[in-house]
Amino acid sequence: KVGCRNFFAMSRQGPKLKRSRSQLDVERYRRGYPGQKDDLNLTENKDFYFNEVPCKPDGNFIDKIHNEWFGKYKMLEYHHGYIQWLFPIREKGMNWLSQPLQLHEARAICADAKAHERVIKSYELMLDFYGMKLVDRETGALARTARFKKRYANLSDSAHNWLRVTRILKCLGEMNLEHYKKPFLLHIAKEMFEGYLRACLRSLSMYWLPVLKNKQDREEVKEYIKRIASEEKKNNQKKRARPVSDDDSEEFEDEFSDGKEKESKTVEEKFNAVDLETNPSGVLELAQSCEHVEENIQQLDAKEVKNMEMKCQRCGYDKEYNLWVDMASHQVFCGRDASGCMIEETQQTGHCIAMCLGDLSFWCYKCDKFLDHLKIKSVYSAYAVWHLHKFDEPVPTSFQGGPMVEDRDPPLGDQHHAGHPQTEESSWEENGNI
Repeated sequence: KVGCRNFFAMSRQGPKLKRSRSQLDVERYRRGYPGQKDDLNLTENKDFYFNEVPCKPDGNFIDKIHNEWFGKYKMLEYHHGYIQWLFPIREKGMNWLSQPLQLHEARAICADAKAHERVIKSYELMLDFYGMKLVDRETGALARTARFKKRYANLSDSAHNWLRVTRILKCLGEMNLEHYKKPFLLHIAKEMFEGYLRACLRSLSMYWLPVLKNKQDREEVKEYIKRIASEEKKNNQKKRARPVSDDDSEEFEDEFSDGKEKESKTVEEKFNAVDLETNPSGVLELAQSCEHVEENIQQLDAKEVKNMEMKCQRCGYDKEYNLWVDMASHQVFCGRDASGCMIEETQQTGHCIAMCLGDLSFWCYKCDKFLDHLKIKSVYSAYAVWHLHKFDEPVPTSFQGGPMVEDRDPPLGDQHHAGHPQTEESSWEENGNI
């Protein structure tokens, strides 16, 4: 499960008024790409969904893909020539052998029962790859698969799959399957509050939610998130063995605010302050460098991690989703949505970097930010050990920040999707143009 504070930490940055390239792309999508002409000479997407041509490069006919690739997760992970064909959109992607979807192609696919059935099978293929399954074809309702834990772990760590999801959602809207989008987003949000897929938070708020064409659907998803966040907060307050007083919280904020204005809004007010329609930039940014890691992260090996006692050392709280590891002492404490023992420990020891056992996210109390584990070497090294312990498999994504560098800004052109830097190139890719 996810505590309210962590889920709505996206509002920390405050509103940014500059309209991003990604926001403009979303608006064009929702408005039906005004001014974009339909080229009747382009038919490859229709031909592919009519099972007349294979996808390129190194692909296959769509019926064979559905029959032979289902459950072949390595193939689906590392093959990069099929996704633009399975889910064509009206924008040019990174596969130069694919073509943008034309309106006449979408109409032809939707009008043909077999072709449209293939679109749904493509969706089911990727849902299984992500650890989900379609349980109701009429409503689009989803559920977990038997292998959901490992598949969720892969989705959380594979940035290019977040880009694929954006493309999939856009394609559903072009194929008369707009009603499938909201159940997908509700499922993702629910799983975040169960302690899974929290690495997808930024994509959910900034790229996936905005592609819902119906404003009421977007509002309903946001209301659902606020409602379950509020319920989670109430449940956590009831379970608190030793609540932290307001004075303690203010003292903590004073110590680490570095002169910043203290936050006094509730999580619901913070979420309302972030307008996801006009301000997709006002969400969580992962810090790609941190001056505190060298003194506050001590590495452990797998055996030491295995022998740790996974409950709060002070109050005995044992719910994994709200337990944090002091990365300097390797002691475990509960978060601020339980009894706040991690805050007290930080105040007393000065240790400022902690890792959440629920989703393996890293937080620096002095920087007041989550840390990008792919960009900071010591964070990545610690993350790799804990990932192996939690999921029984190595991290699927390699370190992106350079050799043995602890705190430096990432080089130009070496950007990670989880941080969603607002460059023109990354914004273009985030909207599904992969």
